[in-house]
Amino acid sequence: MILRKADRRTETGLDDGEALPIAPALPHAALQASSHGVRLHFSADGPRVVPGPFEHTEDLVAAFGFLEADSLQAATDQLGRWVPGPETGPVLEIRESGCPGGLPGILSSAAQGEPGPRFMVMLLSDAQLEADAPTAPERLDAMARRNDQSVAAGVLLAGDGLKSTAKGARLKFGGGKPRVVDGPFAEAKELIAGFWLIRARSMDEAIEWASRYPYAPAHPVVEIRPVREPAR
Repeated sequence: MILRKADRRTETGLDDGEALPIAPALPHAALQASSHGVRLHFSADGPRVVPGPFEHTEDLVAAFGFLEADSLQAATDQLGRWVPGPETGPVLEIRESGCPGGLPGILSSAAQGEPGPRFMVMLLSDAQLEADAPTAPERLDAMARRNDQSVAAGVLLAGDGLKSTAKGARLKFGGGKPRVVDGPFAEAKELIAGFWLIRARSMDEAIEWASRYPYAPAHPVVEIRPVREPAR
Protein backbone atom coordinates (compact mmCIF):
# COMPACT_ATOMS: atom_id res chain seq x y z
CA MET A 1 0.00 0.00 0.00
CA ILE A 2 1.20 3.51 -0.80
CA LEU A 3 0.32 6.33 1.60
CA ARG A 4 0.98 9.89 0.53
CA LYS A 5 1.75 11.87 3.65
CA ALA A 6 -0.03 15.17 4.17
CA ASP A 7 1.59 18.60 4.03
CA ARG A 8 0.48 22.22 4.13
CA ARG A 9 -0.76 22.08 0.54
CA THR A 10 -2.97 19.04 0.99
CA GLU A 11 -4.31 20.23 4.34
CA THR A 12 -5.26 23.68 3.00
CA GLY A 13 -6.57 22.56 -0.39
CA LEU A 14 -3.72 24.07 -2.39
CA ASP A 15 -2.63 20.78 -3.96
CA ASP A 16 -3.71 20.10 -7.51
CA GLY A 17 -4.94 16.55 -6.92
CA GLU A 18 -1.84 15.04 -8.51
CA ALA A 19 -2.37 11.32 -9.05
CA LEU A 20 -0.15 8.75 -7.39
CA PRO A 21 2.19 6.80 -9.71
CA ILE A 22 0.25 3.53 -9.47
CA ALA A 23 -1.94 1.35 -11.66
CA PRO A 24 -5.29 3.17 -12.06
CA ALA A 25 -7.17 -0.15 -12.06
CA LEU A 26 -6.41 -0.66 -8.36
CA PRO A 27 -8.32 1.26 -5.66
CA HIS A 28 -6.82 4.67 -5.00
CA ALA A 29 -8.03 8.09 -3.96
CA ALA A 30 -7.10 11.37 -2.32
CA LEU A 31 -8.61 12.14 1.07
CA GLN A 32 -10.21 15.37 2.13
CA ALA A 33 -8.21 17.44 4.61
CA SER A 34 -8.29 16.38 8.25
CA SER A 35 -10.56 19.34 9.01
CA HIS A 36 -13.30 17.26 7.36
CA GLY A 37 -12.49 14.16 9.43
CA VAL A 38 -12.99 12.79 12.91
CA ARG A 39 -11.21 10.44 15.28
CA LEU A 40 -12.94 7.89 17.48
CA HIS A 41 -11.21 7.25 20.81
CA PHE A 42 -12.60 4.02 22.25
CA SER A 43 -12.78 3.31 25.97
CA ALA A 44 -14.91 1.25 28.33
CA ASP A 45 -17.53 4.00 28.05
CA GLY A 46 -17.70 3.71 24.25
CA PRO A 47 -16.24 5.86 21.45
CA ARG A 48 -15.54 9.55 21.95
CA VAL A 49 -15.74 11.57 18.74
CA VAL A 50 -12.99 14.18 18.25
CA PRO A 51 -13.41 16.40 15.17
CA GLY A 52 -10.45 17.49 13.04
CA PRO A 53 -8.24 19.17 12.05
CA PHE A 54 -5.47 17.18 13.69
CA GLU A 55 -1.95 18.21 14.67
CA HIS A 56 1.27 16.72 13.31
CA THR A 57 0.26 17.40 9.72
CA GLU A 58 3.27 15.54 8.32
CA ASP A 59 2.02 12.30 9.91
CA LEU A 60 -1.47 12.46 8.39
CA VAL A 61 -2.48 10.65 5.21
CA ALA A 62 -3.45 12.71 2.17
CA ALA A 63 -3.93 9.92 -0.38
CA PHE A 64 -3.68 6.17 -0.70
CA GLY A 65 -3.26 3.56 -3.41
CA PHE A 66 -1.98 0.09 -4.11
CA LEU A 67 1.09 -1.11 -5.93
CA GLU A 68 1.86 -4.70 -6.85
CA ALA A 69 5.59 -5.48 -6.60
CA ASP A 70 7.79 -8.48 -5.87
CA SER A 71 9.63 -6.78 -3.02
CA LEU A 72 9.98 -3.56 -1.06
CA GLN A 73 13.06 -2.74 -3.15
CA ALA A 74 11.13 -3.22 -6.39
CA ALA A 75 8.34 -0.96 -5.13
CA THR A 76 10.85 1.67 -4.02
CA ASP A 77 12.62 1.55 -7.39
CA GLN A 78 9.37 1.91 -9.30
CA LEU A 79 8.08 4.82 -7.22
CA GLY A 80 11.49 6.48 -7.27
CA ARG A 81 11.08 7.09 -11.00
CA TRP A 82 8.05 9.29 -10.39
CA VAL A 83 8.45 12.98 -11.25
CA PRO A 84 5.95 14.95 -9.14
CA GLY A 85 4.90 18.51 -9.86
CA PRO A 86 7.59 21.20 -9.48
CA GLU A 87 5.84 22.87 -6.52
CA THR A 88 5.37 19.67 -4.56
CA GLY A 89 7.77 17.72 -2.39
CA PRO A 90 5.65 14.71 -1.50
CA VAL A 91 6.54 11.95 0.92
CA LEU A 92 5.31 8.47 0.02
CA GLU A 93 5.17 5.75 2.65
CA ILE A 94 5.41 2.19 1.30
CA ARG A 95 3.80 -0.45 3.49
CA GLU A 96 3.38 -4.16 2.98
CA SER A 97 -0.27 -5.04 3.33
CA GLY A 98 -1.56 -8.13 5.07
CA CYS A 99 -3.11 -8.82 8.45
CA PRO A 100 -0.47 -10.32 10.81
CA GLY A 101 -3.19 -12.69 12.05
CA GLY A 102 -3.93 -13.98 8.56
CA LEU A 103 -7.31 -12.29 7.99
CA PRO A 104 -7.76 -12.05 4.21
CA GLY A 105 -7.71 -8.59 2.68
CA ILE A 106 -10.49 -7.08 0.60
CA LEU A 107 -9.72 -5.23 -2.62
CA SER A 108 -12.72 -4.67 -4.84
CA SER A 109 -12.79 -2.97 -8.21
CA ALA A 110 -16.11 -1.54 -7.03
CA ALA A 111 -14.06 0.87 -4.92
CA GLN A 112 -13.52 2.93 -8.06
CA GLY A 113 -16.07 4.61 -10.23
CA GLU A 114 -19.31 3.86 -8.38
CA PRO A 115 -21.53 6.75 -7.21
CA GLY A 116 -21.89 7.66 -3.57
CA PRO A 117 -19.64 9.11 -0.87
CA ARG A 118 -16.73 7.00 0.35
CA PHE A 119 -14.86 7.18 3.64
CA MET A 120 -11.48 5.85 4.70
CA VAL A 121 -11.51 4.32 8.19
CA MET A 122 -7.94 4.06 9.47
CA LEU A 123 -6.84 2.21 12.60
CA LEU A 124 -4.05 4.18 14.26
CA SER A 125 -1.17 2.06 15.46
CA ASP A 126 0.36 1.52 18.88
CA ALA A 127 3.38 -0.35 20.22
CA GLN A 128 1.59 -3.71 20.19
CA LEU A 129 0.34 -3.31 16.61
CA GLU A 130 3.77 -2.10 15.46
CA ALA A 131 5.22 -5.31 16.90
CA ASP A 132 2.87 -7.40 14.68
CA ALA A 133 1.50 -8.95 17.87
CA PRO A 134 -0.94 -11.83 17.26
CA THR A 135 -4.68 -11.22 17.55
CA ALA A 136 -6.93 -13.56 19.53
CA PRO A 137 -8.64 -16.09 17.21
CA GLU A 138 -12.12 -15.15 18.46
CA ARG A 139 -11.43 -11.50 17.61
CA LEU A 140 -10.25 -12.45 14.12
CA ASP A 141 -13.42 -14.52 13.63
CA ALA A 142 -15.56 -11.55 14.65
CA MET A 143 -13.68 -9.26 12.25
CA ALA A 144 -14.08 -11.76 9.40
CA ARG A 145 -17.83 -12.03 10.01
CA ARG A 146 -18.23 -8.26 10.08
CA ASN A 147 -16.19 -7.89 6.90
CA ASP A 148 -18.31 -10.49 5.09
CA GLN A 149 -21.55 -8.85 6.24
CA SER A 150 -20.34 -5.40 5.18
CA VAL A 151 -19.21 -6.62 1.75
CA ALA A 152 -22.57 -8.33 1.19
CA ALA A 153 -24.35 -5.10 2.16
CA GLY A 154 -22.29 -3.09 -0.33
CA VAL A 155 -20.70 -1.03 2.43
CA LEU A 156 -17.14 -2.39 2.59
CA LEU A 157 -15.17 -1.82 -0.61
CA ALA A 158 -11.61 -2.54 0.51
CA GLY A 159 -9.75 -3.34 3.68
CA ASP A 160 -6.58 -4.91 4.98
CA GLY A 161 -4.07 -4.82 7.76
CA LEU A 162 -0.68 -3.21 7.30
CA LYS A 163 2.46 -4.91 8.53
CA SER A 164 4.79 -3.00 10.82
CA THR A 165 6.83 -0.11 9.47
CA ALA A 166 9.97 -2.20 10.03
CA LYS A 167 8.96 -3.79 6.71
CA GLY A 168 8.34 -0.41 5.03
CA ALA A 169 10.10 2.65 3.71
CA ARG A 170 9.49 6.29 2.87
CA LEU A 171 10.43 8.15 -0.27
CA LYS A 172 11.03 11.88 0.17
CA PHE A 173 10.91 13.82 -3.08
CA GLY A 174 12.28 17.25 -3.87
CA GLY A 175 15.57 18.61 -5.13
CA GLY A 176 16.56 15.78 -7.44
CA LYS A 177 16.73 12.08 -6.68
CA PRO A 178 14.28 11.04 -3.97
CA ARG A 179 15.73 10.10 -0.60
CA VAL A 180 14.86 6.67 0.78
CA VAL A 181 14.28 6.32 4.53
CA ASP A 182 13.93 2.75 5.75
CA GLY A 183 11.54 1.82 8.55
CA PRO A 184 10.78 1.34 11.34
CA PHE A 185 9.39 4.78 12.14
CA ALA A 186 9.24 6.05 15.70
CA GLU A 187 5.87 7.80 15.96
CA ALA A 188 3.76 4.65 16.46
CA LYS A 189 0.64 6.51 17.63
CA GLU A 190 0.48 8.42 14.33
CA LEU A 191 1.07 5.43 12.06
CA ILE A 192 -1.64 3.42 10.31
CA ALA A 193 -2.06 -0.25 11.25
CA GLY A 194 -5.06 -1.09 9.06
CA PHE A 195 -7.79 0.44 6.94
CA TRP A 196 -11.31 -0.04 5.61
CA LEU A 197 -12.70 1.82 2.61
CA ILE A 198 -16.46 2.05 3.02
CA ARG A 199 -19.40 3.60 1.20
CA ALA A 200 -21.74 5.59 3.44
CA ARG A 201 -24.29 8.31 2.89
CA SER A 202 -22.81 10.66 5.50
CA MET A 203 -20.09 11.04 8.10
CA ASP A 204 -22.63 10.11 10.78
CA GLU A 205 -23.30 6.83 8.99
CA ALA A 206 -19.56 6.19 8.64
CA ILE A 207 -19.09 6.85 12.37
CA GLU A 208 -21.92 4.46 13.18
CA TRP A 209 -20.27 1.70 11.08
CA ALA A 210 -16.82 2.31 12.57
CA SER A 211 -18.21 2.42 16.11
CA ARG A 212 -19.50 -1.16 15.83
CA TYR A 213 -16.45 -2.76 14.21
CA PRO A 214 -14.70 -5.43 16.36
CA TYR A 215 -11.15 -4.05 16.23
CA ALA A 216 -8.23 -6.10 17.51
CA PRO A 217 -7.08 -3.60 20.19
CA ALA A 218 -9.25 -3.23 23.28
CA HIS A 219 -9.25 0.58 23.11
CA PRO A 220 -8.41 1.58 19.54
CA VAL A 221 -8.18 5.04 18.02
CA VAL A 222 -9.74 5.25 14.57
CA GLU A 223 -9.56 8.12 12.09
CA ILE A 224 -12.34 8.59 9.52
CA ARG A 225 -11.72 10.78 6.48
CA PRO A 226 -13.99 11.46 3.50
CA VAL A 227 -12.57 10.52 0.13
CA ARG A 228 -12.15 13.38 -2.29
CA GLU A 229 -14.56 12.32 -5.02
CA PRO A 230 -13.88 13.35 -8.63
CA ALA A 231 -16.19 15.91 -10.19
CA ARG A 232 -18.88 14.40 -12.37
